[in-house]
Amino acid sequence: MRLAWLVLVALPALLPAQERAPSVPDKQGVPLPVRLSVAIANHAHRQTLAGYIAVAVDEKNWARLLKDSDLGPLLKATEQRPERTAVALLGSPEQFVFCVYFDGLKPIAVVALPASHDGKIAEADVKAAYKTVTPEMLTESDEELYFVEGTIQSDDGQPLSSFKIASAGKRRGR
Repeated sequence: MRLAWLVLVALPALLPAQERAPSVPDKQGVPLPVRLSVAIANHAHRQTLAGYIAVAVDEKNWARLLKDSDLGPLLKATEQRPERTAVALLGSPEQFVFCVYFDGLKPIAVVALPASHDGKIAEADVKAAYKTVTPEMLTESDEELYFVEGTIQSDDGQPLSSFKIASAGKRRGR
């Protein structure tokens, strides 16, 4: 998958509803699973997620994305079923890769993988890193993050709704 930005704001508004990230967005337009995934990944990693791209995979696109070189190995870690979704957090090749799995709006599992020497995501590594989400993983970090909606392409050339994560510094009052 190429992590090239096609259009930051205009193209997502033109995408059909089924291509958009799943769930009800918050007041800033960010779907709840994306926000929860960032909190869970931050708990696992304890470093900034600024610069990462969050890619939400809904149940309609799951089967198609099993063939994707980046998302496929992450999605194969759990079975596809109704209301099963995932949010992958992808950074540069030398950064951790995260994936949080959901049943509806409930996060059920997380994978946190260190960068591999060849930049590829191995299915065996994903399965070994698969962990159940616990309540303490849902706490927000001290960092104030904001999200810029955009679009990336899967290996088959199809657009995927995504969110570039950026930092606004430390939260006030913490």
